[in-house]
Amino acid sequence: MSNFTDFDVLEIDSRFNLYYTNKTEDIEMADILVIPGSKNTLSDLQYLQESGTADTIVSMYKKGKKIIGICGGYQMMGIKVEDPDNIEGNLKSVVGLGLLPQYTIIEKNKITQQRKFEFLPSATNTDKKRPAICKGYEIHMGRTFLLPQTSASPVIKLENGEMDGYYLNNHCWGCYMHGIFDNPVILDYLAEEANSKSTLPFDYSE
Repeated sequence: MSNFTDFDVLEIDSRFNLYYTNKTEDIEMADILVIPGSKNTLSDLQYLQESGTADTIVSMYKKGKKIIGICGGYQMMGIKVEDPDNIEGNLKSVVGLGLLPQYTIIEKNKITQQRKFEFLPSATNTDKKRPAICKGYEIHMGRTFLLPQTSASPVIKLENGEMDGYYLNNHCWGCYMHGIFDNPVILDYLAEEANSKSTLPFDYSE
């Protein structure tokens, strides 16, 4: 797992009970599964397939659990990840989880940028107390492409107008943005179905 600070906020917010595991029996107990970034996406994806964890993740989605992918985890949610130039290793292609209508090709250029963005740009932000502009950062190799005849359904709109991520529905989405949960509007969105309710606004940056 890379960039594990993405989840520090979930350890502090009382609406969540965060735990880390690679055991299928523990994964099945979760209401929300976040697939994190990876330093070696193809080999980690292959491990998920060979260990049966991939089947568990797909089964959880079919049961109505929430599945979210961040960066490498987002890449894994497509139909495949390809590495034609062997940048990560000897694996040329690995079958993905098949949850999102997309595929990823690993490339030599590494994107490292601070970002400002809007979350779910197609939705209306009716809560004026929530900030319209969120912050995060990208640090990844590879580009993700939609399958033919697939309409764009972005998770975020970057400040330069570019779109990122794919939003299938409230229970299945992913994007490249690290630090995404540090934004109160997104944290509240993630906690909408939580059993415990926060009585005070939670601002991780403060």
